[in-house]
This record gives sequence, structure tokens and C-alpha cells, in this order.
Amino acid sequence: MDKIKKVLIIQYTETKRNPIVIQAAKLMAMRGYEVRIFCIKGTKRVESPEGIKFDYLGSETNKSLFNFWEYFLFIFKSLIKGIIYRPNLIIGIDFRATLPVFLLAFVLSKPSIYYCMELELKKKNTTFFRNILLSLDRKLSRRFNIIVFPHKGRGDIFKKITGINKTILIAYNATSKLYSGSKIEEQNCSLISFNFKHILFRHGVIADDHSIRETIEALRYLPDDTGLILVGPIKDDYREFLNRFIYEKKLQNRVVLLDFLPRRVIFSLLKKVDIGIAIYKPDIDITNKLYSTSSVKLGEFIAAGIPAVVNDTMELRELNKKVGSFVFADPYSPESIANAVKEVINNPKKAKKLRENARKAFETFYNFEYQFEPVLREIERWIGK
Repeated sequence: MDKIKKVLIIQYTETKRNPIVIQAAKLMAMRGYEVRIFCIKGTKRVESPEGIKFDYLGSETNKSLFNFWEYFLFIFKSLIKGIIYRPNLIIGIDFRATLPVFLLAFVLSKPSIYYCMELELKKKNTTFFRNILLSLDRKLSRRFNIIVFPHKGRGDIFKKITGINKTILIAYNATSKLYSGSKIEEQNCSLISFNFKHILFRHGVIADDHSIRETIEALRYLPDDTGLILVGPIKDDYREFLNRFIYEKKLQNRVVLLDFLPRRVIFSLLKKVDIGIAIYKPDIDITNKLYSTSSVKLGEFIAAGIPAVVNDTMELRELNKKVGSFVFADPYSPESIANAVKEVINNPKKAKKLRENARKAFETFYNFEYQFEPVLREIERWIGK
């Protein structure tokens, strides 16, 4: 009988709130791998996925000096526990995992994967310590056996800034069929009173670079029976600002502002949604510029079978030739966002077609099983089944 192959995932964040990491771990476990995750514990209680072993090697904290020491303590713990665990493959999620993965792979002489969901670049306000990590990240990345990006553009830029010349795999941040809206049990959604004929929905971090004000103001150009639900973490000062903004625009009866919700509840809410909002201001930083096609939220709208308002870019228009469920808007223009929404709510036949297209895209290629398959084949090539 073959010995079970062990896979270790390292991520210096709260992994259980990140669906892509969990989906990848689930698929590897289904292939017969034993999967273990080293991460830090978040401040919110989140349900643990079945069949995945978590090792919490630190906790979230907002104190920058404490974070400095916490990070190196996390690296030390990863090395000790990793040497004891002796995985056959090590996967690092985003740039802060690069150093612990590299050290552990070097000590154990094992292959490693760099799964880069965020593209980190030097910025003027970046701390000295962060700049050191970014420099290490670029130097060490060439040592990894496989590099995975959720977006070709990010992969091309990463090749250019690191000077590496190797194959980079692309895996869109799609939703797994294991977690699709159709497979989720009906949840109690009484926490929201749906008094709108048409519901717009946006979830994720609530901040200005996600066109939040523009999306709220778009309601002024839409029928009074159209409402907007915003779900996600939000800083207290921005919440106060938004509440004032909503009141000044006289839209307080048309905007529902909620904190973080479990993913199963999100899918339950999406059953009642007419259109999802997945737009971002592209000139804030490189992550936003390349975010839309790799957005987890966009994948969830497709999985739930609802149309999505997205940035009007050449890349998204090309992608929509395959997906067929997007309407396009300028993220800086409330009127443009409203016009995109009207394309759906004023045209029932088109809305039905967009929903059908989304479901077809999810079933055929815009699901995580399909997207992650090339990565699984590479893993099997390196360590076997």
C-alpha cells in the first residue's frame, strides 16, 4: 500500500476566511493527500472545514511592532512543526509565506509552490520591513517549483519584476462546485428585511477603492424599489462616513450595511439577488487594476447564476465572450453603474439569458475544480498521488 503523501499549506493570515485556500485543500484531500495548514488565528469565529487540520501559529494583531516579532515567531514555529510533520510538498499563500516555505523546503529538500493571490509591489508608504520582505519574495520566488496566479496579467508582471523565466500556472479564483449555491441548504435570512423589488448585492471589504460611494449614489438614477446590500468588514471611521453620505443622499431606506457573514449565508442571500456588483477603481494600485477577473466575489456571482456589473475593460469583455453574464460600467460614474443595472432589471429576457449563461459557465469552466486541475497535475508530477 502506498504511503499517504503529505501537503503543507502556509499562510500568514486567517486561512479559514479565505475560500480559495480551503477549496484547494479540499481538492487535494479528495485526491488522497493528507493536508495540513499553518496559519494565524483571526479575530472572528469561523467554522472549521471538515477533514482539514489547522495549526494556529499566531494571532491577528493591529500593533505593527508586535506584528514584526509575531512574524518571525511564526517562521520559527513553522520550521519546527514542519520538520516534525515532514511534508512531501509545501505551498505558500502570498508573499509573507515565501520565507517560511523557502526555509522549510530547503531544510527538507522538498518541492514547493508559490500561490500568489495578491501582487505585492513597492509603494511609497510601504514600511522598511515590508520592503525587505518584498525584495526577499522576488529573489526567493525563482526557487519554487510551481508558481500559481489567479490572473495572467499578474503573472506577466511578476515575471518582469522578478526576472524569472519559468512557467506560471493561472487558476481563476472561481467557486468550487462543492460550495455552489445550488448545493447549499436554505439558510434563515430573516436578518434582512427584503422590501425591494430589485436587489443589488456587493460583498467583500467595504472601502472607497471598491467604488462604494459611486455604487450607493447610482441608486439615485434607479427606481425607488431598487435596493443595495453591502456585506463585509468595514473600518469604524469609514462606516460613520458612509452613514453620513447615505443620509445626505436621502438613501437610508435603500441601503443595507452588514458586517462579515459566513459564506453559506452569502450564497443563501444571493438566491434573492438580481445583480451582483464587482467593480473596483483600477488606478488605486496594481492589485485593483488586475483584480476583477480573479475576484472571488465574481466567481461566487457566476456560481449563484446571477449577472454581475464589472469594470469595462478589454480583458473582461474577452472573458465575457465565454461567460456571457457581465454588464459593464465605469467604476467612477454612478450614472454608468446605474445604466448597467438597468440593462438587467429593465429587460427580463436579457436578465434570464445572463443567468442561464452564468450557470452554464459555472458548470463548464468557471469552477475551481476546472481551474485548479492543471495545478493538481503538476503536484502529481512532482510528488505523485
